[in-house]
Amino acid sequence: MIHRTLKLTTVDIFATAASFNILPGGFSMKITNVKDPEALFAVIDSCEGTVELVTGEGDRLNLKSKLCQLVSLASIFSLDLTTIPEIELIAHEPEDAKKLLDFLVSQ
Repeated sequence: MIHRTLKLTTVDIFATAASFNILPGGFSMKITNVKDPEALFAVIDSCEGTVELVTGEGDRLNLKSKLCQLVSLASIFSLDLTTIPEIELIAHEPEDAKKLLDFLVSQ
């Protein structure tokens, strides 16, 4: 059995990350008020493993797929084209979760 450890810095990120949970299949994070969606998707593109968007119905869209990115953008931006009000992501690799958290801290 391989054990993975995710090293996180202690930083107050709760203005943008509503929650962060470790799941058996990955790391779940509920993020609010993303002001630079293009940068978020660039970080997702740079991830090595699967990063999924969890829809309101509980479905998971693989955000490594450009088609799924377009579908998710269309539903997210139905009201506002500059900010993502809330998004839930699951990163399956610890390094990818760290990349996403680093993005949130720098935002």
